[in-house]
Amino acid sequence: MPVTKLFVASSSAAKTQAKKFVETLSGPTLKFFPWWENITPGQILLNELDIIKGKVDGAVFIFSPEYEATIRKEKKEIPN
Repeated sequence: MPVTKLFVASSSAAKTQAKKFVETLSGPTLKFFPWWENITPGQILLNELDIIKGKVDGAVFIFSPEYEATIRKEKKEIPN
């Protein structure tokens, strides 16, 4: 049975949601490579992502509202 491998990225503030996403959807045919386990702090991010892209089939980015901004006179919550 083939296994789909996905990199999961989020902001640090959305890490709890990303962990729940991984926990809920992981299974025998779906494996996740979360950023908190695969990105080394202090290293060059693009180099790290280049290594990861050879190990996965795709990526999921989780965005969550973290900042409030005014856009065209309307208050909006925007992701980090």
